[in-house]
This record gives sequence, structure tokens and C-alpha cells, in this order.
Amino acid sequence: MSFVNILPAYWAMKPEALRKAVNDAASHRADLAPREAGALPGERKLYRLENGLAIIPVQGNLLKEFHYPPFWTSYVVVRAQLEAALSDPDVRAVLLDIDSPGGTVAGFQDLADAVFAARSRKPVYAWTDGTACSAAYGVGAGAKLFAASPMAEVGSVGVVWVHTEWTKYDERVGLTVTVLRAGEFKALGNEFEALDTKAREVHQATLEGMYSLFRASVAKARGLSEKNFEDWAEGRVFLAGDAVKVGLLDHACPKDEYLSIIMKEVNMNPTELRAQFPDAVAAIEADAAKTATAAAEDRVAQAKESVVALAGTLFGQEAVDKLSAAVEAGLTAEQAAKLGLSAQPPAQAGSGDGQMKNMLDALQQTDPSGVKPGASKPAGENLLLAAVTKYTKE
Repeated sequence: MSFVNILPAYWAMKPEALRKAVNDAASHRADLAPREAGALPGERKLYRLENGLAIIPVQGNLLKEFHYPPFWTSYVVVRAQLEAALSDPDVRAVLLDIDSPGGTVAGFQDLADAVFAARSRKPVYAWTDGTACSAAYGVGAGAKLFAASPMAEVGSVGVVWVHTEWTKYDERVGLTVTVLRAGEFKALGNEFEALDTKAREVHQATLEGMYSLFRASVAKARGLSEKNFEDWAEGRVFLAGDAVKVGLLDHACPKDEYLSIIMKEVNMNPTELRAQFPDAVAAIEADAAKTATAAAEDRVAQAKESVVALAGTLFGQEAVDKLSAAVEAGLTAEQAAKLGLSAQPPAQAGSGDGQMKNMLDALQQTDPSGVKPGASKPAGENLLLAAVTKYTKE
């Protein structure tokens, strides 16, 4: 994949960093094989795990899919790493370790939304001791807490588009490029033509729309007022302490201090967790209750099948049909009798009192504890057994 192929795009990135990327592309025009997301040799995880904290690096220029860390990082790869950490029972919290000037608009919002949504599943934190600007800042903004070392650069909330015109160069080397178009706005602002007024207006309108969406994303994640966006956006870059003042960061401190804050929260007791993360705790409890209910329903269903199958073996298909109907309806023995479901069973060879006693003893051993999971009943009462007993006595 060539650097040149990824440069003509809208960027949420510090201009000087983008300029360097452009210069690198023009100088080298190198094809680099993207690296697959994965653990280091000998590791089994897609992230570094320390004391229950999954550390995911977000480094270099950010692109949608191209991944060549630490120089280029893929939004898609980071999102996959985040999802893996959220699903890992060994992970109690996630830390996004950011050192990036930003990246393309394409792919940014999906990752930013994923980080913000992840907070309802596990605590997610963000940190930078270098640069967290533009799209890189927007990704970290969705974390529960965002901190930086005192000399880190943060912010640069804005969007940039770079137009490179090659007409004079082409003229000097004897090239003539003609652009034909069908459609008034097709290929406006291409690199083979000077940027005219119409092309400028079209691309500026697109930039303004993206900037508005970017501001809204940051404001939602950080709880900031969009009406006062001039205070924290407009492409301004802040030192960490100033970023705290305008609401872009929660802490400006050394990394060890921030890690202490994280570990204190991660190791909370249940009462503290419920107070600090009510939504996450409620979601976990709801999932646990749902799982328990499903397990109970499975056990009851298996017990029903066992009882009906045993009745069929001992009394024939007629008993299976009647008992199945009673079980599915959740009927008691008395209710089944009132509905006329009971009948004299057909005589079976060797069906004496001893065989009947053995059958009832077997049914007693398969007590499904009622026909509804979680339903209360008197101790020792088996409604299914009662139904079968009444059926065999009539």
C-alpha cells in the first residue's frame, strides 16, 4: 500500500504532522506491508495486560484500516483490541495509551463511539504523555477519565483538507493532464487543476459539516457545552494543565499517579462499584439474572422430557399424549382431572403393584421442582408426579 494513496483525504490531525506525512510520501513513495493486529511473539492477547488492566496503544498517524505501528495505527484494529479486552474475563479495565497527532476522518467516529459505549461494560481510561490531538483526542475523549503528563499536548479539535496542485511541476516536466467530467461537482479540487472558487467552497462546506460532527462527539463524551466550543475547540492545542481547565482532561499528572487512581477504582468493593458505575453494575446483574433464568428453564425442560418419556415407556403413547398436554399447560393433578384428561390406562403385562411402586419411585427421583423455573411450591410437592399418580389411580 502506498502512502500516496492514503493522503488525499479529510484529516482530523495537527497540520504540521500532516505536512510531515505528505513530505514522507512525496520523498519515499514507499510501499509498506501492513502488520496484522496481534500479540507479540509468545503472548496470547491483543494487548498488554498488567494487574487486570488491558493497555492498548494508539500511536502514530491514525487510519481506518492500514496498520503499521507505531507509525500508523488502524481504527479498525484498535476497535478489535478493545472488544477483545471487554470480552476477556481477566481484564478489569482498559487503558488507551495515546501518542498521536490524529488521523483521517474516515473510521474515526466508529472507534470514538465504541470507546464511549465500552464504559457501560468495563471502566475505560485514556492517557498521553506526548500528543493526543484531533482524532486521537476524540478517541480518548470517550474514556471515563482522560489524563496527561503536564507537558503533553492535547486538543486540536478541528478538521483539515490539503490540496496539492501539480500543474506547474507537470508543465516543467512536459506533462499535460486533462480532466473530463460528467457532473457539475465531479472531481472538484483534484490535484491536476488549480483550486478554483467553486471547488474551494464545496470542500470548505464539507469541512464545516465534519467539524460540527466532531465537536458534537467531543461535547457528548466530555460533557461540554457546544455553545462554548470556542473555548475548547477551533483547532486549539493545549498543554495538559490548560486542557484540564477547559474540560478536555480530568488530570494533569505523572503516569504513576494516574495509574494509582485507576487501580484504586478498579479494586473497588461492590458498594463502591455500585455507586461509581451504576449502569455497568445494573447491566452485569441483568445479564447474570438472564443467564440464571435460561439455565433454570433448561433444567425444567429436561426434567419434563424425562418424566414424559418414562411415563410413555410404562403406560404407552396415550399416557405420553395426555401427560405432555398437562405439562405444557402447567396443570396440577386436580386441574387435569377437572378437564377430563384422566383415563384408565391400558393393561400392561406384569403391571402389578410392585411395578407401579417402582415407577412412582423413579418419577420421584426426577423431580423437576414444578413446571415453572423459579416458582415457589410447598416443600416436597411434585406437581408432575401428582399428575401421573392421579392418572394411574383412575
